[in-house]
Amino acid sequence: MAPLTNPFIDLFSNLDQEICNPKVRPEIHFYPEDTGKQLGEGRQAERWLKELRPEETTPMIRVREHDYYIYEPALLKDGSTCIPERWFTRNGTFFARAWKMETRIIEGVLGWVVRKDVELEVSEHQLAKDFISLGKEFERYEVPHPSLIHGKSCFSIQNM
Repeated sequence: MAPLTNPFIDLFSNLDQEICNPKVRPEIHFYPEDTGKQLGEGRQAERWLKELRPEETTPMIRVREHDYYIYEPALLKDGSTCIPERWFTRNGTFFARAWKMETRIIEGVLGWVVRKDVELEVSEHQLAKDFISLGKEFERYEVPHPSLIHGKSCFSIQNM
C-alpha cells in the first residue's frame, strides 16, 4: 500500500468495480436467504436472516416496476395491508417478514394501526401496490391514505 492512502477507499473503489463487472455481479448477493437447514454461505445463516437489524439489510425490492421498501405500507392482492420489516429470498423468490395493518378510527380519524404482534410472511407474488401507488389510489380501495398511521399495537383491539 502506498503511503498516505486509505485502505477503505481502495476497498470501496474495488467493490464498485466488481459490482459493475458482468461476470462478477451475478455472484454477489445482497439479501439473506432462507435455505432451511442447508448452510453453505454466510447469507444463509440465521444472523443475516433474523439477527441483523432490518436497517442493516437491503431495504427494498423491485417487483413489476414498483419499489417496495421496509417500513412502508404495501397493499396485497387479497386486499390486506402490511408493512414489510425484512426482505429475504427462498428458492429464488423474494419474501418479506411483515407486520399486519388494520384500520382504526381514533379521535374521529380513520387511519392505520400496525399490528407488530401479528407477523406475516409475504411473497413477492402477493404484492399489489407499493406505498407510492397506494397513496395515489387509496380511495379506489376504500382504505385510508397509507401515511395515516396512528401508531402500533402489540395486541388486538376491536373497533367500536
